[in-house]
Amino acid sequence: MSDDPNKRQRQQGLDGSAKVLIALIAAGPLLGLWHVLARTGLVPDLRTPSGQPTLAEHILSALLIGVGFFALYFLPTIIARTRKRRNVTAIAALNFFLGWTVLGWVIALVWALAESSPQPVIYVQAPPSPPRNDEPKTPTGP
Repeated sequence: MSDDPNKRQRQQGLDGSAKVLIALIAAGPLLGLWHVLARTGLVPDLRTPSGQPTLAEHILSALLIGVGFFALYFLPTIIARTRKRRNVTAIAALNFFLGWTVLGWVIALVWALAESSPQPVIYVQAPPSPPRNDEPKTPTGP
């Protein structure tokens, strides 16, 4: 019976980076909901009498937007880590240094999503064993 580690992990559920990715994706609608609630006055505790947003609303909105952009910027790295790529560090470096150029971000994303090539399997044959001393030697010559 083979013990497949990938099968075992799929049965255990999501790993940490997948949970973070799901949480960051869910932050988008929450930001939209926060904006609607704050602008329509459905959150009266946080509204000033003049109807202008408070400092707390500005800070919370900036934090949510920042987390969303951070997650989007590092999406190739998150995907590579979730898929357990061998070259996660290289993808993260490309994403960090060249992600601000759209081309660098797209290359990192394609690299993270690309199917990984299987590692080559090298078979090493053991050298032949020397003859044992207890075997009778055959006489040579006349």
